[in-house]
Amino acid sequence: MSRTSSGLAAAGFLLIALGTGILSWFPTYGALEFTLQALGPVLIAVALLIGWRRHAARWGWVAFIFFLVGILAYGVMWSAYALDPNSLGNVTATQRGFFTVGVGYLCAAIGMFVVIGRKQRQLTNAPRSGELTIAATFAPMWLCAIGALVCAAGGFIWLLSTDSKLQHFSLLIIGWALVVVSALASAKSMAAHLGRPATVLVILAMFSYWLHYVLDALPSWLDADWRQSMHVSGAAFVFAAIAFVVMAARKTRA
Repeated sequence: MSRTSSGLAAAGFLLIALGTGILSWFPTYGALEFTLQALGPVLIAVALLIGWRRHAARWGWVAFIFFLVGILAYGVMWSAYALDPNSLGNVTATQRGFFTVGVGYLCAAIGMFVVIGRKQRQLTNAPRSGELTIAATFAPMWLCAIGALVCAAGGFIWLLSTDSKLQHFSLLIIGWALVVVSALASAKSMAAHLGRPATVLVILAMFSYWLHYVLDALPSWLDADWRQSMHVSGAAFVFAAIAFVVMAARKTRA
């Protein structure tokens, strides 16, 4: 990603972090925090669109579009709460939100499977003219794709009526665990492309986001308003924002 793209992505993650922080620290819910979380993914999507030619040349158009829709789905979920903050906690709104997140994860999984197929074709045949090769190895890509698919199922499971928080969040915990393992398996390759500091921050962001789902699965009497888990997810977005700032600084020095 270019310096401009990295800066926009950092700003997007920072907006999400600010929105999450407001939600986790203040007892009342207003449109501001939800609007920030809706705008963050838009900036991240714009960051991808700036380098669309290179991304499409590497991943393929199909994967690029699915990744883009997956990112925007997160913003769509929060935009509904920005329009009606009082709907937070409503069963129908919660199901709608997790369904939207499920669609986002499903798009990410499909995009990864398409990239895996593209990587396989590149190994079998020479890349086409203008097609960039995919450096990632198969094992981490499969782990990431399956993890996203499991998370998608975890989002859709909220459509079922159950009082068990563990049942609701177990698939999201498993899915994000696979994503974290995928990142750890790719750490050396990521460090070569992003630099070691950015790689560490990215892994910390993924681990923190996994941890917030673990906290969500705990009995509600431990954290009735889920504020502790929101503190942790906010930290995850801060780590991601700093990672992209470091990437932008690295581009400046290059």
